[in-house]
Amino acid sequence: MPRPMLKRGARGDAVRDLQEALERHGFSPDGIDGIFGRKTEAAVRRFQTDRGLLVDGIVGPQTWGALCEPEFDPGAWNDGGPIQSNNNCYNYACDIQNGTFAQPGNAGGSPFSTTDCAAVGAGAVADGLTPIDCDEKECSECCHIGALVIWPGTDFHWFRRDRDGNWTHKPGSTPARNTDNSGNIITDPRTADRGPYTVFCGCFCICAAKVSIG
Repeated sequence: MPRPMLKRGARGDAVRDLQEALERHGFSPDGIDGIFGRKTEAAVRRFQTDRGLLVDGIVGPQTWGALCEPEFDPGAWNDGGPIQSNNNCYNYACDIQNGTFAQPGNAGGSPFSTTDCAAVGAGAVADGLTPIDCDEKECSECCHIGALVIWPGTDFHWFRRDRDGNWTHKPGSTPARNTDNSGNIITDPRTADRGPYTVFCGCFCICAAKVSIG
């Protein structure tokens, strides 16, 4: 007997279908919103329009990425106006548009005082990010991966891994892009041309339901 597909009707029906499927796989109703947070409806829309994934097959390594890793969507960031100007690399890596030109540690009460891996990384951890081995294929739960690099003594920068497995970034108030300083698609920020950001600090899991930046 074929397994049911997510409904293509009202968005609320699709969300309920997704919740029921998760419950069948052992997630409690109270935990569902904590896992998906504000991305639940966006995830359902991606299921409906992009993936056509089976409801009963939603839990698995590739599906977490399908649900939770952001897509490279430069149009959502590159408006040439307030969104682009007021959201920086950290906003972009965390996939949070809050217009704060966010600095690691500000929201977590531990702003960095020196521009190095230890201080900026500690600020990110205070905001809710979790260090992870860069060779891990994915984070647990509903998260995606970001990477921190440093221009020694001058600046930090963040990259974000997207659903297609490539990496993208948004340098300061400039447009989001999927290429490095040499114009190449970024398959690994460790080997990309990062210009003056010569120090690679490491990777972090970024979970929408657990992270706050400012």
